[in-house]
Amino acid sequence: MTWWKWFSCSLLSLLSLCILLFSLIACRRPTTPCQNCALLERRVIAEIHRFQGTPRSRHPVFLSSPITARIQEVLCEQGASIEEGQILFIYQDQGILEGPPRQTWIPELRSPIQGTVQSIHARPGDLVFGENECFQPTLLAVLGQQGPVAVGISLSPWDIRKLREGMPATIHGPDGAEHMATVSLISSETSCAEILPLEEVFPNLSPEVLVEIQIRKDISCLAAPIQAIRVNQGRPSMLALRSGKEISVPIEVGATNSWWVEVKGDLEEGDLVRIHP
Repeated sequence: MTWWKWFSCSLLSLLSLCILLFSLIACRRPTTPCQNCALLERRVIAEIHRFQGTPRSRHPVFLSSPITARIQEVLCEQGASIEEGQILFIYQDQGILEGPPRQTWIPELRSPIQGTVQSIHARPGDLVFGENECFQPTLLAVLGQQGPVAVGISLSPWDIRKLREGMPATIHGPDGAEHMATVSLISSETSCAEILPLEEVFPNLSPEVLVEIQIRKDISCLAAPIQAIRVNQGRPSMLALRSGKEISVPIEVGATNSWWVEVKGDLEEGDLVRIHP
């Protein structure tokens, strides 16, 4: 055998061996058992909660009627600025006849603070009650003191379980400006939360203005693509590939964003699951 024939055979053998080794390595890669598969991995999911809220004073004053009478005139509007001692409500003169005989008659009700009118709960002609043995005093208005401004939002029971005080938030004003804030108060009794701006200078927004609130929650968890979740009879599950077989694994889902979802169950990091197109 001439030297060039020997060289050609050796080269072909070497190429065949390389092709065989590459084939074996490719077969051991975890992404090749199926085209529509994904690996479970630990990720940080940034879960964004969006709400709409209205600006309000952090220290509201609830103005109730001190006497039982009828309202003759309302001299304030929602969102208006008021001075301490300014007349807000005028009672009808004959209103004393409808109240307890020993109550002290006053012709009008004045503002106890300087601030803004957040909301009005009485109209001309309404019968309002002072504090007595039969009725609680009627709420006439909610006043906001000058000082720090917060944004109030309403929460569902699901939101109350997921949010925590101190979580970072962003307030998007009507002019498109973003203001850094934090969740300062969560009340399960009223199903409300208070978002407090972190900036010293915050725009004085009217209580009638709706602003958007975004609350961010970063969660480190075992995550899977959303397309891997299957729902059977209202119960979520995933198809895990084990020993060459597809096994349905019941799971619980947690935090989610547009692409990934937190999964809890008989699964581990590195497990291969099928993705549904």
